[in-house]
Amino acid sequence: ISPMTWGILAALCLSLAYWGWTAYQNDQRWNHLSQRLSTMPGIVLTTLERHGHTITLSGLRDPLAEDPEQIVTEEGFGNEHITAHWTPFHSLEPQFVGQRAIALLHPPITTTLRYSDGRLTASGTAPESWAAQARQIAPLIPGLREYHDGELHIVSLTELVTQLNRLTFTFETGSSTLSDTELDKITPAKTLLEDLRQSALTAGSTLIVEVIGDADAVGPETMNLLLATARAHAVIAALGGNSSYAPLVLSASVEPSSFAGFKGGRLKGNPLAQRRVTLLVSRKDTPGRAVTAP
Repeated sequence: ISPMTWGILAALCLSLAYWGWTAYQNDQRWNHLSQRLSTMPGIVLTTLERHGHTITLSGLRDPLAEDPEQIVTEEGFGNEHITAHWTPFHSLEPQFVGQRAIALLHPPITTTLRYSDGRLTASGTAPESWAAQARQIAPLIPGLREYHDGELHIVSLTELVTQLNRLTFTFETGSSTLSDTELDKITPAKTLLEDLRQSALTAGSTLIVEVIGDADAVGPETMNLLLATARAHAVIAALGGNSSYAPLVLSASVEPSSFAGFKGGRLKGNPLAQRRVTLLVSRKDTPGRAVTAP
């Protein structure tokens, strides 16, 4: 046998070996892909076929499940030749039941939902309107057998309004900067506003939260008006801004009657109590007691 013949035979053997190894690798990748898709949570695979470079997928898919086409791409198959047909369904696997419960109930940031073995538990704090709505919706969630809110502190709209109307932020003389002590009140105020926002959303109503600046009667009235306005805006900024709690409307106002001047040669009221910002919650069509600053 000539050397050329040996070379041809060797090349042929190498080609056959390469083809066999490539085919083996492709089969392994395909088997791995089939196994991975078949065990994906939230996916019921009914069709997985390959015709040349085209891959056809079909079956049932939970909207919360991972995208099967992404899995195909990760396994080394081009996504430009993928044809997929999925029918939506709700998987009863625990990870999806818990996610779906949170998505449907949309709890306020002060409320924690925990799902385990068919039971959903609510804890923390929530407005009365959300708690009532959750009790109606939770039993209808697929895969959920029980809903408990015994650990949940429920506050009514009236209680929220009362607590917010009691909030007071005091300032040093001539200052519109919140001290560290007063800044400690901001986080509880944000929690109350978020609860009030949830109540407003559920009730479909628009509430106005007037942030009312005040000042004592020391100094010119014009300067006191500007100082009271600056204090109101400082509190709004610390709370996150005017539009942070939509549909609540945060509005800066002033109470000029406190610093309108002297009465009988003495300052009206307690000067410390006048160097403050208070809140007043009212409905959109209800006039507040404050006078809006120019």
